[in-house]
Amino acid sequence: MKFLQLITLYVYAEKKEYLPAVVCRMVRLSLSHGVCKESAVGFAFYGAAISFLDSSLAYRVGRISLILLKKFDASEYLAQVCTGVYGFINPMVEPIQASLPCLKEAVETGIATGDTGFAMIAANVYGCDALFSGKLLGPLADEVDLYLKQMLEHKQHFAERLNRPLRDFILKLLGKPADHIRNAWAEASRDDEAMRGIQSKELEKVYLLWYHYLFGEYDIAWNIIKEGVAGERFSFACTCNFYMCLTALALAREERKKAYMDVIDRGLAKIKRVATSSPWNCGHKLQLLEAEYAFLEGNHPDASEAYDVAINLAQKHSFIHEQALCLERAGIF
Repeated sequence: MKFLQLITLYVYAEKKEYLPAVVCRMVRLSLSHGVCKESAVGFAFYGAAISFLDSSLAYRVGRISLILLKKFDASEYLAQVCTGVYGFINPMVEPIQASLPCLKEAVETGIATGDTGFAMIAANVYGCDALFSGKLLGPLADEVDLYLKQMLEHKQHFAERLNRPLRDFILKLLGKPADHIRNAWAEASRDDEAMRGIQSKELEKVYLLWYHYLFGEYDIAWNIIKEGVAGERFSFACTCNFYMCLTALALAREERKKAYMDVIDRGLAKIKRVATSSPWNCGHKLQLLEAEYAFLEGNHPDASEAYDVAINLAQKHSFIHEQALCLERAGIF
C-alpha cells in the first residue's frame, strides 16, 4: 500500500491512464485486508476516478476517505486526500466556494509535512477553482504568484507548468502583459514545448476559449473548439462545455450551421446533467444557455425570463463574474 501511495503523484503526472489501476488496487487491498493510513489516499482517488460516472457514489467514497484520514490522524496524507476530494469530487455536489479553505489547508499542511508534490498540486487546484468561483482577480493574482514561487523553490516543475497558464490568463484579464513572468522564470523552469506537457497545453486551450469568447472573438474561439478542447476535472469540464456552447450559440445567430447546432445540443445536454447534481455551481450556467437558445429560436418571452433567473442565481450563489456575463448577454438581447 505504501508503494502504491508513493507512486500516485508520478502516475498522475506522467502516466495518467494507469491511475485507475493503481487506486483500484489500493481500494481492493483495503477491502480484502483491512484499512490503513494509505487507504484514505486510495479511496480519495478512487472517488475522483469515478466522479463523472457516478457523482453521488464518488461523494460517499470521498467522505469515507476523510473519515479514514481523521481516524488514523494521517496528516502526512492530507494534501493528497484533499486534492482528490475537494478538487475532483465535492464540487460536483457542494458549492465550489466551500472547497477553497480546505485546499488552502492542504497546501499549508503538505508543505509542513514534507509532501511538497501534492501541496503544490493542491495550490494549482485552489487557484483554478478560486478563479472559477469568481474570486477577485487582484488578490488571486498575488496568491498565484506566491504559489508559483513556492513551486520553483521546491522544484515542483510539473505543478508550476500547470499553474503558468492560469497566471497568464489572470494577467490578461487584468490587462497586464504576461511575458515578464515567463521571462523571469524561464531559466528556473526551462520552459519549452517539450517540457510544457499535454496537460498544460489543454489547460491553456480552456483559458484561451474563455478569453476569446469574453472579448467577442467567436471565430477564434470556434477554431479552438475545432482543434479539440476538454476539461479533466469537474470545474474545468463544466467551464469548457459552458463556453463551447455559448460560442456556438453566438455564431449560430449569424449562420445556423449544423456544426454549431451539434455543439449546442451536446453542451446543453451536459450542463443539464451536471446541474442536476450541482445546482449551486451550474444552475445559473444552464439558465443562461437556455436564455441564449430561446433568443436564437426567437422565443423572446422565455429568453427574457431565463436571463432574469440566470442573473439572480449567479448573484445569489456569489459567481460575480458570471453574473456580469449574464447581464452583458441580457443587454445584447
